[in-house]
This record gives sequence, C-alpha cells and structure tokens, in this order.
Amino acid sequence: FNGLSGSGTVTGNCYGYQANLTVGANNATSTFQGYLQNINLVKTGSGTITIGSCDLGAWGYLQIEEGTLRLGTWSGIWSVNVQGGTFDLNGYSLGVTALNSTSSGVIDNTSDNAASLYVTPSYYECEGQWYTCSGSGWLYGPVRNTGGGPLSLQACGWDWYNSSFIHLAGTNSYTGNTEAWYGGTIQVAGGSAIPDTSTVWLYSPDPYYYPQSTLDLYGNSETIGGIDG
Repeated sequence: FNGLSGSGTVTGNCYGYQANLTVGANNATSTFQGYLQNINLVKTGSGTITIGSCDLGAWGYLQIEEGTLRLGTWSGIWSVNVQGGTFDLNGYSLGVTALNSTSSGVIDNTSDNAASLYVTPSYYECEGQWYTCSGSGWLYGPVRNTGGGPLSLQACGWDWYNSSFIHLAGTNSYTGNTEAWYGGTIQVAGGSAIPDTSTVWLYSPDPYYYPQSTLDLYGNSETIGGIDG
C-alpha cells in the first residue's frame, strides 16, 4: 500500500500464520486510527505513517526501512526492527521483547510528553502450551528525543529464568534515564552510548528472587549523569 488511513480493523492471522503488510511504497504520509491485529507491519518510502492501537500477535513485528513510523496511541508489539528511517514513540511508552536498530535506524521521541522504551520478557503459546521468552535489544543507531519530552530506556527482567538485555552502541542523545530492573542488563559500547546527562538506575529488590541488575561497560569508558539503585 501507499498509505494507510481510516479507523477500521486490519487483521492478518490465518491458520496460525502472520501476514505481512507493507505501507508507504509511494512515499505517502497518512494516519491510521483503527486497530492492527496479528500482522507484520513494514514501513517503506520517505513519508510518515502514524498508527493507532495494535496487537500484532505473539510474533508480530514492526519493521521500519525508510521514512518515519509514528505511534499514535498505546500498542502491543512483540518486536521492533529499525533498519532505516525513524521509529517515533511520539510521547507513548512501549514494551517489546525484541528491539533492534542498525547504524542508520533512528529511535526518537518527537513529542513534548515523556516516553519510555522497555525491553522485557514475554509469554507465547505453542500447540496449547505456554512458554516464556527473555528480552533482547541490539541498538546501533542513534536514540534521541528531538521533542520536548525525555526518552528513557529500560531492560526489565522477571526472575532468574527470564531476563532482558540491551546492547547500546552509537552516539546517543536521549535525556531520560537508562534503567535495568529485576536482573536486566545494559551493555554499552563506543564511549558515548549513554548520554552524559542520563542517570543509570539499577534495581533488584530481593537477591533471593531476582538476579542483580547490571551495567556492563564491556571494556569501554563511559561518562554518565549519575548512578542510583
């Protein structure tokens, strides 16, 4: 599709398989205020697509290749892959289990409202059985907030068996906190991965139930705004 607008429902699940929907092929800018369900959404072209509420399913993903994909409300998304262009949180907070960006993929908050991006474990169902999956993030492109509201990053685990990990590289300029909760790990590379003004929070309430949260310098020197926890 070129653009996606309106307020209906787009659903793609058929016999357990996720359908792919590619939008923006002719560089359109549009806003969809409806509901996206059980699909993989791919953003291409130089325009901006704003999406409404969505539940992309246990393995559904957003992939941004060009232009801007902007959140228009709270959403349920399992995976975000920023190959190019910009993923704009637009003042909303989002929890994902898989988060990846290349050196040319930007994660931004252009809103005056604060936004948070969480990497967290999740549940999924397979043949009638429920399983858990740890969270992981590999961020090589810039993370920033060009609007007035800060953007915070968090790696949040659940317990000894379900953790989350964020590898943070590149030169980043977000102004919110950098946080690891309940055994989560933030690993940095390059020396400017955590902005100099960002405070690092490491939180583990009870070492009997939760592993220690970790800031892994990975052999690098890093300047941060403060550390707490």
